Amino acid sequence: MSTSDDLIPAAGNGLLDRRVFMRGGGLVACAFTGLSAARAAPLAVPEWMKYPGAPVSPYGQPSDFEKKVARTPFSPGAFEATGPGATRTPLELLEGMITPNGLFFERIHNGIPDIDPEQHRLLIHGLVKRPLVFSLDALARYPMESRIAFVECSGNSGAMYAKAPAGGGASGIHGLVSCAEWTGVRLSHLLDEAGVDPKAQWILAEGADAAAMSRSFPIAKALDDAMIALYQNGERIRPSNGYPMRLLLPGYEGNMSVKWLRRLQLTTQPTMTKDETSKYSRCSKTAASRSSCSRWRSSRSSPAPRPASI
Repeated sequence: MSTSDDLIPAAGNGLLDRRVFMRGGGLVACAFTGLSAARAAPLAVPEWMKYPGAPVSPYGQPSDFEKKVARTPFSPGAFEATGPGATRTPLELLEGMITPNGLFFERIHNGIPDIDPEQHRLLIHGLVKRPLVFSLDALARYPMESRIAFVECSGNSGAMYAKAPAGGGASGIHGLVSCAEWTGVRLSHLLDEAGVDPKAQWILAEGADAAAMSRSFPIAKALDDAMIALYQNGERIRPSNGYPMRLLLPGYEGNMSVKWLRRLQLTTQPTMTKDETSKYSRCSKTAASRSSCSRWRSSRSSPAPRPASI
């Protein structure tokens, strides 16, 4: 029968106790000899080493064994229904800070538009000296820069406010946030060419989806770090994330980084479109401000006025 003197002291989790090294080298050598012998046991030849593998492909895909790593729908039937919808990033199944393009969360208001990049244009107008229209080829002639930034839906982590305990893991609670390296043109460069009127204080950004999703943001942000993003993690932005171009406003709620960007109109004040009165704005707590906000909402809860053509 073994005694305590025959056992190799361990510090926990299989680690050798430091006192072993103080008693001499014999016991330690014996212990490591046993470990080495176990590790040197021959490996069986797996099936995939017995025949040639698959050929190369034009566009890489994840392993079939990683099918569980996929976006989850915000609500049942989201993958089949048109109109508004959302999917979440499976945060608990990923590592690192960069979200793969195929797992970047989605939030749409009226489906994902199928935009022909050759026909798509970006208009800058309103309080500018020279209204300008840009094609993708024109934007590609400007200096580009890359920036790592996360985009987060304003409704992310909303389950934390529910009366019942939230479920669904990290993705079910916090999955409406993702991070990517974005590459594109600084908006300030384009505004310099257009010539900003000193009266301009806000910019209306409108998307080219069927909802004409639009938001107002301060011109100070446009002149700071706003970007017209064309690439996401080194490749063209995916359709559900704004192909062929999107506005990127680092640090602002996600819906303000308008996808499928179509036009930017410089104004003196927020435009108060349907998307920033019915969903994404909050009235002040004071009675006077609530009354004023309600009047704004009743009078301006409609799509932003559009130019006849661009």
